[in-house]
Amino acid sequence: MKSLILALALSTIAGCATTGITKNIQWRRVSLEDVQKICNSYRAGNKEPLYGCAMYDPKIAVDNTCIVYTSASLEKFSPIEQLLFGHEMMHCFEGDWHK
Repeated sequence: MKSLILALALSTIAGCATTGITKNIQWRRVSLEDVQKICNSYRAGNKEPLYGCAMYDPKIAVDNTCIVYTSASLEKFSPIEQLLFGHEMMHCFEGDWHK
């Protein structure tokens, strides 16, 4: 029974590793003020407060790197920061999925 559970667990891990999706991602923790400046400079119209954003900008990063900006004012590694980072990283893979 233990070997069956181990085999299932390993096959799950192997499945995650063979998705074929490769992205370069940079994470930049900046001040909340800088998050507003950076993120709103790439958005048209909507200027609601933000705690993070993700973008591809060839002027800043090469090799099709997605840059994730989050506020350094959040407690480091807190559940909120983890959720925000995951949310923004999804944009690196899925684009503007809010639509």
